[in-house]
This record gives sequence, structure tokens and C-alpha cells, in this order.
Amino acid sequence: MAQVTTGTIRGHVAGVGAGTVVEAVNPDTGFSRKVKTREDGSYALTGLRPGTYRITATGPDGVYEEVVRIQVAQSLVVDMDQLTSDIEEIVVVGKVRPGMELRTSEIGTNVTTEQIDMLPQGSRNFLNFARLAPGVRVSRDEFRQQFSGGAANAQGDSLAAGQTNVFIDGVSLKSNVQQGGIAGQDGSRGNPFSQLAVQEFKVLTQNFKAEFEQASSSVITAVTKSGSNEFEAEAFGLFARKNFTERNFFDKRDDRPKPDFSRNQFGASVSGPIIKDKLFFFLSYEGNFQDRSETVVPGVVTPEQQALLGFDPQEFAGTRTSPFREHLGFAKLTWDISQSQYAEVAVNVSRESDIRDFGGQNSLERANNIKNPVTSVRAKHEFSGDFFLNELTFDWRKSTFNPTPLNQEDPALNFRNVINLGGQSFRQEVQDVAFTLRDNVTFSDISWHGNHVVKAGIRVARVEADVEFGAFINPQFDFFDQPADDLDFSFPAEARLGVGDPNISVGNTQFGVFLQDDWEATDKLIFNIGIRWDYEGNMNNKNFVTPDDVAETMRLLQEMRDADTADALAQGFSVAPDAFDFRADDFISTGNNRSPFMKRFSAIGGVL
Repeated sequence: MAQVTTGTIRGHVAGVGAGTVVEAVNPDTGFSRKVKTREDGSYALTGLRPGTYRITATGPDGVYEEVVRIQVAQSLVVDMDQLTSDIEEIVVVGKVRPGMELRTSEIGTNVTTEQIDMLPQGSRNFLNFARLAPGVRVSRDEFRQQFSGGAANAQGDSLAAGQTNVFIDGVSLKSNVQQGGIAGQDGSRGNPFSQLAVQEFKVLTQNFKAEFEQASSSVITAVTKSGSNEFEAEAFGLFARKNFTERNFFDKRDDRPKPDFSRNQFGASVSGPIIKDKLFFFLSYEGNFQDRSETVVPGVVTPEQQALLGFDPQEFAGTRTSPFREHLGFAKLTWDISQSQYAEVAVNVSRESDIRDFGGQNSLERANNIKNPVTSVRAKHEFSGDFFLNELTFDWRKSTFNPTPLNQEDPALNFRNVINLGGQSFRQEVQDVAFTLRDNVTFSDISWHGNHVVKAGIRVARVEADVEFGAFINPQFDFFDQPADDLDFSFPAEARLGVGDPNISVGNTQFGVFLQDDWEATDKLIFNIGIRWDYEGNMNNKNFVTPDDVAETMRLLQEMRDADTADALAQGFSVAPDAFDFRADDFISTGNNRSPFMKRFSAIGGVL
């Protein structure tokens, strides 16, 4: 019954039949949702954002009232059978009924606001809290902070990050092009989203619902903070210096001093009402400034070698600063339009710069500036009635992976085993732009051999990818000191220069539909059933045409293989049927012989 980022409360109202109004009100924002009971007095409140709710219903003996707290993607059972005279007192003193979690076939772990606020961690990457879920792993690779886990492959290892997905307010952060699982995490030591803006999340490791797309292992579904009727502000600062770190084994062995290091993490948020009980705002900013040290250690040269070099390699020796700068911004407006309508708009911005890839025999000139900007915009509208909820969401996201040589003026000069000077020879710019429209509708008044909560949805996305990859666009010259081969540092032994147009632009349309049914056959028997179908129009680059010279070479290879087969048979040899089974046309694309991907069906089921 739980939605991607919201929750469901269901139960029975004592002594009533069909048509009794059950209302849930969030006292912090005034947000409310109403439904009517079924013939047996049961009800289902869907689409409730995480928080504390006052639930009321009028029974034959008076007004039933309960106060419960619901978490993200959670389903609670709250039976209305207690009369309460002063609900405000309950809210004030904090006697909130926890509710009984509904049995479900999903296997997941909720990470609460209190855990995010109180559990210590150094990087402030909210994905680290996913370790609280059994079987989930979070990478310790500083430059690719990703999570994996839950399900396992045939070797018993946790499935890779590419098999997972992260949803923020119901919007997928899946990267369609780069590694790392989610946008902005490939080659980055930054964070995918501001921890200060995350209210809570849930980690689903098995049997998650059909509404979750592009994941076969684990899913994180998170909800962001929102404003309320009270103005609130929060600020934090975390600072670390080299005195808080320890030298590694090799530094101790060689009696090296501690390298310079500093990490400054800071941020603030502010939220509150624009119009009481109607319109609210939330703003947050986080900064992550780090300075590391990298030591350049040129190789030792003889006087003769230095004369050929024309410079002293030790001029480039020393410790240099490797700065990292990250800025995370988030803004959100929520509007409780009416009893039946709700809307929100959110913008997330991430900017980072990381100067690295030097040290050892790579001089500072060899550094790259790793840029990883991500921008996303989301708008959502909800419309609800007595027995249905419609959720319409639009989101746009642009992410770019852009390692750029710090020195773009000088060619790369590699003096083997001594020093590498000049700029990097490689440059990348990988841009991923995605437009997504999704519409989900939930029906809660279906009775057939029990009660059903049925949810159906459709998702349409357009993905545009532009990849610029320049190999040796900056000329690279390699120098060797090998007298036996008549090579020395006075003249390059190898020269490399990239030519051609390696840039790629491709578009892909993604389409998905799902239907899921949470069927409560009895109070002791629940079926969770779902089916999903996904389509991709250009997953296999269907318009690609194999170059004529490559196609001709492959057909010539087939002729040679066929001739070898005929010759072997003529000489009386026994030839296995597939020994020379090579058909060139199987590997040649004409631009018309690749079909869209249409056979991705997923069925999900569980019984409790």
C-alpha cells in the first residue's frame, strides 16, 4: 500500500458501515486528507507524507481520535476504537501512538530523522546510513561513493551499484550514461544530495513494488524536508585538520611528516510558512571544502641525462595542494491548495570542482579539474477524492561529467621514470539530460473476496546523451633513455596525436507501465501482486550503420572461414557444426535491423 515517498494508514472504525468520513490532519502544516469507510467499516488513507497525523472518525458513541506517526513508504494499521477528549494534549505531551505496521512482503529498513541527525559520520553522505539495512554495502572508494547490496549474484556477491536506484521525492537519480549507479557519483568524492535536506528514507532490499523502475537489487526512497507553520533554522559546521589524522605505515617507516590536510563542512537551512496552513518553503545549502596534499617525487638522473633534459627535474619536486570544492543547494515550495489538491516544486543544484591526478612522477602541470555539475527541477500535483489519489510528477535533470586538463596550453612530455610535464592528453565531457513525466493513480474502494488497494502508473522519459571524448587531443611525446636502442632524452621516441570526430549524440525514449494490488483477503492473509512492463526505443543505438570498409572486411572474413570449412570437409576432416559458424550479417548494422527493446516484463508477488 505504501507509495514511493508517502505512506498509507488503514484500519477499521468500530461500529460503522459505509460512508463514514475518516480524516487525517498534520498539525504542523494543516495538510489533511479525507476518505470514506467501506461497507465493513474499513478505510485506507493513501498518499500521506511522513509526519505526525491526527486521525478522526465519528462513530456511534462519539468521535474516535488517534495520533500516529508515519514514516516514508510505510503502511500502518490504525483501528479507530478509542474515544479521545483532548487530542491537543496528546500532541503536546508527545503520546503519539506508533501504529502497527501492516504485514507486507517487502523487505526494507526505515532510516529515521533521529538517526540521520544523531548518528555520526565524517562525509555527510546520506547513503552511508544505508548500512543500517542488512546486506547493504556502501563503497569505501572515495572517488565513487555508491551503495549495493540486498540481492546477490551467482557467486554470492552483492549486485553492483548499476542494479540499484535512488529516489528523492519519488524522482529517480539513476544515471543513464555514467558509472556509479546515480547521477553525479562517477569519479566524485562529493555527495549526491544534501544530507541537510533529507528528512528520512527507506532501504528496500527485496520484493519491492512494481512502481520502482530500473532496479533489480536494492532501492533507496527518500523524502526531503518541507516547511511548516513554524519558522525554523538550522546550521552546522564540521572541521578537521591534519592533527586529527594518523600517518600511514609508509609515512611512519620513512619518517615523513604528516601531509597537509583540511576538511571544512558547513551548511544551514531555513523553513517556514508563506501563507499559514497553505504555502510553505524550505531552503538549504551545504559546502564541502577539502584541501589534500600530493607530493611530486621526480626520478633521479645522472649529469649526462640532465644535460639532455635541459632542466633540473627536482625543480618540480615538492608538496602541492589538491583542492576540492562542493556546493549543494536545495529549495522547495509546498502548497496545500485545497482539501483535494496539493502541489510542490523543488530545485536541486550540485556543483563541484576537484583538482587532482598529480603526484609521484606527475607534475602539478598534469592535474585535471574534475567537474561534476548536476541540476534537477521537479514539480508534483496531487488530486484526491473519497476513494482515489492521482499523483502527477514532472522532472528535468541535467548532469555532466567533465574532467578537464588544468594545463591546456603545453603538450604532454613524458620523460620515462623521471618526470611527466605538460597538460593531460585526455578530455571528456559526458552530458546526460532527462525529461520524465509520470502519473500514478491509487484506488482504495475495491472489494472482492476482501479489500484491495490498487495502484497503476505510467512513466514516459526522454533521455539525451552527448559524449565528447578526446584521446590525445593534446599531443603526447614519450622520451626514453635506452642507449642500446639509440634513444635518449634529447628526442622523443614516440609521438601520439588524436584525430577524427569521436563525439556521440544519442536519444532514447523510455516508457513504463505498472499495476500492483495489495489484497487483504482476511485479517491474516495478504497478497502483494504486481506486474511491470518497460520499453526503450533506442537502447541498442538502432540507427547505427556499420562503415562500408568494416562491413566489407567482415564479409571477406566470412568468405575465408567458409573456404576453410569447405577445404577441411574435402580432406575428410570432421567439422563441428558451429566450428566455423560465422555470419557477417549478424554483426553488420544497416540502420534498419535493430529493434526497440520491448520484452522487459517483471512480475512481483508475495503472500503473508
